[in-house]
Amino acid sequence: MKRKNTVLLSLLFLVLSIPSFSREQRGISKVLNTRENFPQKYVSPREAVKTFFTAMKDKDFDLAWESLSSVSQNQLVQEFARSRKISAAQARELFDKNKEAVRIGFWEPLRERSKIIPLVQDAVYTLTDQKENEAMVEMKSGGITHHLRAVKEGKEWRMAYVESALQDTLLPPRPASESKPS
Repeated sequence: MKRKNTVLLSLLFLVLSIPSFSREQRGISKVLNTRENFPQKYVSPREAVKTFFTAMKDKDFDLAWESLSSVSQNQLVQEFARSRKISAAQARELFDKNKEAVRIGFWEPLRERSKIIPLVQDAVYTLTDQKENEAMVEMKSGGITHHLRAVKEGKEWRMAYVESALQDTLLPPRPASESKPS
């Protein structure tokens, strides 16, 4: 019995002498960090779409903005400028600098209304069609399939949010005073 206790104590001292490492040092992260997990975020259409939705889920709105196509960015700037009664240049600056007015007045409401964001965690992204500068990506999760577009701008792929016709279902609703008459 004494020998058994001696062996156990020796093992305990050995374990205690091994330096401990933090979660980060061991490569474990509590929160999904989009920037670390997507170092090659725009090399393929699939990664561009995945980067956008993961950034939205993580509330990494500056990365979500960066991942959008120029057509989508321009359309969202115009919609936001119109809804806030500001110039497109002012709206563009708010988006480019990820200002609080855009985070609270655009991104958060967009995220809250989105029916896609809750599905992002378990989503599977599949490239279904690719041409030279445009592609279709299928996002499947929770028994739901979304067909999303990506476009190539220069050497990088971007999420074609507006081009995927998502703006009608995810953009903040216009105030009643701006609605078109029937």
